[in-house]
Amino acid sequence: MRALRIAAYVFVAIGVVLGLAFAGVQTAPGKRLLASVASNLASSPDQKINISGIDGFVPTDLRIARVEIADRTGPWLRVEDAHVAWSFGSLLQRRLRIEIVSAAKIAVLRAPASTETRDDKPGRGGIQLPFDIDLRALRIDDLQLAAALGGIDSHWKLAGDAAIARDLGEILAKLTADRLDGPRGKLTADVRLERASRGIAADITLDEDPGGMIAALAQRPDLPNISLKLSVQGDQRDGTAELLARAGDQATAKGNLRWMLDGNDTGFQGALEAGPVDVPAQGVAWMGLHLKADGKLTDTIHVQGTVKELKLATLDPRLPQPGTVTIDATVAGLTGGKIAVKSFDIGMPLMRMKGDGDYVSADARGEVRATVDLPSLQSLSAMAGRALSGKARIDLTAGIDKGDLSARWQGRIEGFGTPDVPPSLMATVDLAGNATLTPGDDWTLRDVKVGSDSGTLTVSGHGRAQAGTLDLMVDLPRLAAFRAGAEGAATANATVGFGGPETSLKLKVDSRNVTYQVPGQAIASRRLVLDTTVSLAADGTLGGTLQVEGDVQDQPLTLDGRFAHDGKTGLSVPRLQGHWSSAVLDVADLVIAQTRTTGHARLTIAQLKDIGALAALGLEGGLVAEVTADPKAPAGRLDVSVKGTDLTGRGMGAGTLDLNGHIDDPAGRAATDLTLEATRLRGAGGLSTLKAAAKGDRASGIDVTLQASGAELSADLAARIEFLTEEIRVALSRFTGRYRNIPLGLNAPTKVAVAGARIVIDPTNLRVGAGRVALRGTLDPVASDLQAEIAGLPLALIDTFAPGTGLEGTLQAKVRATGAMASPRLEANYSAAGVRVRRPDAALIPALSLQGTGSLAGDQASLDARLTAGGNTNLTVKGTGTLPRGAGPVAARIAIAGSIDIAPFAPLLGNDIRNVTGRLRPDLSVSINGTQISGTGAIDFEGGAVALPEAGLKLSGGQGRFVLQGDTLQVQRLTFRAGTGTVNGSGSMRVDADGGLALDLGLATQRALLVSRPDMVATVSSTLRITGTPSAGIEIAGPVTIDRAEISVGGGQTASFPTLDVREINKPGAPVAATQPSTARRTPKAPPPPDETPIKLALDVRAPQAIFVRGRGLDAEMSGQLTVSGSPGAPAVIGGFTMRRGTFSLGSRRLTFSKGIVTLDNLNTIDPRLDFLATTTANSATIGVAITGTSREPKLEITSTPSMPPDEAMALLIFGKPASQLGASELLQVAQALAELAGQSPGDSVLSRLRKGLGLDQLSVGSSSSRTGESSGGAANGVSLEAGRYVAPGVYIGARQGAAGNSSRGVVQLDVFDNIKVEGDIGADSTGRVGVKAEWDY
Repeated sequence: MRALRIAAYVFVAIGVVLGLAFAGVQTAPGKRLLASVASNLASSPDQKINISGIDGFVPTDLRIARVEIADRTGPWLRVEDAHVAWSFGSLLQRRLRIEIVSAAKIAVLRAPASTETRDDKPGRGGIQLPFDIDLRALRIDDLQLAAALGGIDSHWKLAGDAAIARDLGEILAKLTADRLDGPRGKLTADVRLERASRGIAADITLDEDPGGMIAALAQRPDLPNISLKLSVQGDQRDGTAELLARAGDQATAKGNLRWMLDGNDTGFQGALEAGPVDVPAQGVAWMGLHLKADGKLTDTIHVQGTVKELKLATLDPRLPQPGTVTIDATVAGLTGGKIAVKSFDIGMPLMRMKGDGDYVSADARGEVRATVDLPSLQSLSAMAGRALSGKARIDLTAGIDKGDLSARWQGRIEGFGTPDVPPSLMATVDLAGNATLTPGDDWTLRDVKVGSDSGTLTVSGHGRAQAGTLDLMVDLPRLAAFRAGAEGAATANATVGFGGPETSLKLKVDSRNVTYQVPGQAIASRRLVLDTTVSLAADGTLGGTLQVEGDVQDQPLTLDGRFAHDGKTGLSVPRLQGHWSSAVLDVADLVIAQTRTTGHARLTIAQLKDIGALAALGLEGGLVAEVTADPKAPAGRLDVSVKGTDLTGRGMGAGTLDLNGHIDDPAGRAATDLTLEATRLRGAGGLSTLKAAAKGDRASGIDVTLQASGAELSADLAARIEFLTEEIRVALSRFTGRYRNIPLGLNAPTKVAVAGARIVIDPTNLRVGAGRVALRGTLDPVASDLQAEIAGLPLALIDTFAPGTGLEGTLQAKVRATGAMASPRLEANYSAAGVRVRRPDAALIPALSLQGTGSLAGDQASLDARLTAGGNTNLTVKGTGTLPRGAGPVAARIAIAGSIDIAPFAPLLGNDIRNVTGRLRPDLSVSINGTQISGTGAIDFEGGAVALPEAGLKLSGGQGRFVLQGDTLQVQRLTFRAGTGTVNGSGSMRVDADGGLALDLGLATQRALLVSRPDMVATVSSTLRITGTPSAGIEIAGPVTIDRAEISVGGGQTASFPTLDVREINKPGAPVAATQPSTARRTPKAPPPPDETPIKLALDVRAPQAIFVRGRGLDAEMSGQLTVSGSPGAPAVIGGFTMRRGTFSLGSRRLTFSKGIVTLDNLNTIDPRLDFLATTTANSATIGVAITGTSREPKLEITSTPSMPPDEAMALLIFGKPASQLGASELLQVAQALAELAGQSPGDSVLSRLRKGLGLDQLSVGSSSSRTGESSGGAANGVSLEAGRYVAPGVYIGARQGAAGNSSRGVVQLDVFDNIKVEGDIGADSTGRVGVKAEWDY
């Protein structure tokens, strides 16, 4: 009992104490004590919680005036006027019912500092609450999110409720948040979670006006209104999730996910699509995004997607943007803390990366294996600062092992090219290497190689962070790959130390059997070794040694010395000596310091040509250069002297060269006073003398003056050079000069500032003749902006830089270059007027006018130009293209349209082509891709005419149409009139990248008058085919029919006039030479050049009749057939023309020919070769007339048997008696006959002119005896007149009228076959005859 009483007393005491405590906390002091105790219990060393102002009924209706939570940095959370009310009785049902949790204001100032702690104790299973929680109401009147959290300071009102089961088997929560200030914003969330089925049902929405928190977080104040909606429904067996995001009316993102139970695994399918996005804060933008994924969580997951026009602001601006990126990856499940990527393929215009990889999180170890393909290095040109071409493939393996990074690679660059680097040097480049990096910044490089057949660079090294040592080796087995004309080999080894107390370099270069070809000679060195060491301390102290030993042109070369430099003692060269043939370099105790100068340096070359290598370069003359220090000068002085005599080399030279002066305080102000004078200059752009002076110092600037003069060029310049801290400034105050008769000058002073690679040019205006050139702007490696304006610039100035151009006219232009100097953007507009070429054959050409615009951005170029000439030529050219960087192909598209009047440009064709007229109207679109040329469009031709006086060709009425289809130009129509006939052309011309222009043309003539000269008239019908290429040869083949031709023997000859040789006597400097008689003769055509396009002939020429040969008494009709092969310059002719009928009239006698042949063996001049022979018998003597030579230069010869003088034979032929028996009038007739044979009877005879006027083929006067060819010994028995012509091919009709009555006869001749003819005649007396004539050549 006593124990029970004691226990009762204890419980009562405890109850009293608790009751007193409970009563105490209801008082104000008790509540303050409760706040203090609670603050201390909740605080820790890293976090302090301060609770104050507890009120209300403790603990079920608790109000707290203020709660502040701070970390070591300071307060990060404040709560004001908090209220918590809950039901104590609900605990009896193991349920905590909270009626309300509210606060007037909660301010979240920033994110708390991290105070992560690691708990290595194993967990005890799932979380278990002592009771269910039912939150009936949550209300926060003002939730402040400071700018450090949401990008902007914002205030929100929150309301909601929640329910949580004690075993967390079910969680329900609802929340709404409305923004109180600024743009409207609203967040709603309704979430339900079930533990047993792992079910979830959630709907979350966010709507915000422009300028809200999301815009602030994205640093995009320009974002439109934002709307987000997320909906999730399902459990562990099946479920879906959908996401919809909108930004205004344009940007939209939609995503969906579905999961389902698949055996013991969970499969899923998901997709995400997004429209244009631009987030400058993260430097990311794209035009579209599409991703999809499917698979099983523990098996295989497949991801595919595309990001359109991806741009990354973090990329170097010289690199191209990724563009459209494609992604294709397969992941081998997500189990066991291991991620295994079976394969991935990432593609973009710049490169493509394919590979696989894996990562084990427990071991912190992973590896990626990839092959990187770069299809074109052209995109890296801007980064490299020079044009690049080629493609690359690199196999890369990168790994991580507990923070240690490693990489190894091996690859190849093919087709590599860059300007100024021979293609053979680096056409194929191999890459390899290994690298490691530890978390402590320790790094290594092993066998990093860049090499080709021409050379290899190997780099190895190790270090930590920014310090380390590198070993470099360069092996160049073939120097010929670096430069044409060089042979031999070289190696270089270097060790570089950096990042420590000093930077050091040890370098050794060894060249072997080096030969360098120069014009006319080779410079050779069996061996040359360079050995140098250099060290640079942190305080700027520099020191080193230099040794060179070897031979050049079998002349020993040595150089040995030491050097040092620091801020106190300045530059010192204790010793530097060198010898090379007659060249001696001697530097001894040379010191250039702040307060003194000592020592001297001297270079003496008695004769440059004594040094073999310099002689090979054509250098001659003597040179002495000397620098002497004056130790007595207060701040030191260097006396400088350079003297040269009779210096020549490389087309330039100077009779004397004299540089004199001194530099005071060379290590400080560098006060300079130097003069330069050069005389008898040669090859210096027309200058003969030059004088220059430089005076000033480093602090205030150096004044430079220059005067130069010569026969064609002179200049006078004054400038000031200032050496500022950050830049060098050149102030040009005066410039005048002239080039030929064009004055040059500076309109106003200007300045140029050079700061490293950045050059700033103030507005600069130059007078150039009557024109002006203005320049201003900036040249910068990254951001250039240079503007040039040209007004009235004489194009004759181009001859200064490109002699022989011979242009005339003026140029107006504006050009602007912006962007990086390695790849600038150029924009230009231009116009040129009065453009001509100073050439005799172009004197009559109308001046050209050109105007247009052009641009170049990266490798993209555009052109828009208009060309006019005279009043009828107007041509426009518009185009765009891609210009390669390096050796890549050109791609362009050009449109050509307008009208071209050919006539004004006819003088360019030379004097052999006259009376050229016509108009071309092109309308073409041409595409160029490397060597491939194609296009569409047409060229119309009208009003064409041309004449070739030498050949006797006149064409008129030319019309045509040429159509371009792909790489072929179709000649749809081409016609000319030639006399009463026509010339027609058709076919195609195709551009062949290998063979040039492939021709397949047809040329047809129909009774075309192709030759119309005094010595020949010919009408021709033909069907020719012209095929082939310029490289393989062109063939001209087909049949040619000569419808009618008339050859006038000697018709091409002209009257001979005496030639007077004029010799100017007593001309100064002219040698005395004997006058040689000149002979007028036709200038032969020059032989074709060896590389001329070969032309092959295959012509079948037929002339069935009507080939007449007349003149010098000859009247014959020819026919025949021949085959022409060979080339136009050297034709091979088989066959010829033989006489069908013919007579030779001499005086009153008519001779019948026994032989008559016409051949064509000189097609280049179309001058037929003649071979005729006519004989007769007079007084027992045989007399003949032979006609040989050509139609233009015939040769006639009188022969006789027995032999007698020509005049005796002529008298016997005409009068049948010797010359001694002739009277005066008869002798005159003989002389006239001889003169006719010699071609000295100018003009056509009366009968010839009458025959041509009547359109007859035959008109002659003869005698009856002359027709038989027999002499009567006296006068003719009778006179007859014969006339006729061909009325149809092979049908001749004529009439013969004698002097006697009833002597008229009709003549008919029919050509049955080539060798068989039927002849007949009938007289007025009704008598007639018919016969058959057979002719064969033998």
